[in-house]
Amino acid sequence: MRTAQSFGVHFTVKKERAKEGIASIYVVITVNKDKTLFALKRQVRVEHWNKGHGGLKPKAPEAQETNAYLDEVKFTITTYYQQLRLEGKEITPLLLKACFLGEDTGETYNLSALMDYHNETASAALTWSTLKHYAVTRRYLEKFLVAKYKTTDIRVKDIDYKFIIDFETFLRNYKPAGHYQPLNNNGVMKHLIRLRKMTTLAFKLQWISRDPFNDKALSYLTAALKDFRAENNRNWIMRVLLELGRTYKQTGQTDLAVTTTLELIRHAGQSGARQYIRDANYLLYQLYDSLGNNKDAFENLKKYTTLNNQIAIDNSARKLAFYKTAHEREQDQLKIDLLNKQQQLQRKN
Repeated sequence: MRTAQSFGVHFTVKKERAKEGIASIYVVITVNKDKTLFALKRQVRVEHWNKGHGGLKPKAPEAQETNAYLDEVKFTITTYYQQLRLEGKEITPLLLKACFLGEDTGETYNLSALMDYHNETASAALTWSTLKHYAVTRRYLEKFLVAKYKTTDIRVKDIDYKFIIDFETFLRNYKPAGHYQPLNNNGVMKHLIRLRKMTTLAFKLQWISRDPFNDKALSYLTAALKDFRAENNRNWIMRVLLELGRTYKQTGQTDLAVTTTLELIRHAGQSGARQYIRDANYLLYQLYDSLGNNKDAFENLKKYTTLNNQIAIDNSARKLAFYKTAHEREQDQLKIDLLNKQQQLQRKN
């Protein structure tokens, strides 16, 4: 998942898909090491194809017309690439394909940009160890995209229900190299829940018009909650309860949302997990407000505001302490370096 630096367009045919010696021409778009290919509405005889040139042999019938068409295709895709670079957009082969085919691209929001945004905005609220788990999920997504789409990035709007099912299947079948054990069911669910958090964030940011997990979220979350309860994994029980409460709210099941969120507050209170208490109070505020229960909505909003301010102050204090320590270490190192240089000069003299 990198910013575009190299770019190329070439053409090929697939002999194995030829029928009676006739095959479709495919255009291959490469950005860095990411590739995508798709068929053009143009067919040629396989024996007339010049693999090295990426076009018809000069003496082949219709060579001039076909090769001119391919030059036009390459020019068009290259022009889109240059325009996107000038606009500062993050460029992927799939985006260039969409531009060429005239598909609705709107703003360019990729999964990599979404996860970067999440890490930047969540760094104050999440611990380093939690963010590290998101990095692991990101690596699994990259492996999946390479295996399935021959790329390492995808537009957020291209993540649909099939993408989720295919990613789940990939996780269950993936066999890590070395000494690592294959993922168990709970491991798979953790990665899916993190992906779901990304799509929910994209929906809130209006990067997508519909969360692709909506069709499957409740079944995923209820199954995951059952497994984590069997393990007594309290941290993941709280995480799933929060997602479940939000999902019930989105699907209009307000009573279940309230019940689930109250259970979350109970678990979070026993664990001292202030972040979950804060988020649960905000969710209850929204739920009670939608029910017209102004008294409870106000009480939960007040609790949320107080706790959110406390967490923000504590996070700022931790950051200040971190930077102070880092500065002091840099100063100490400068003193050590200076002392070493002085000693070296003394030895030379």
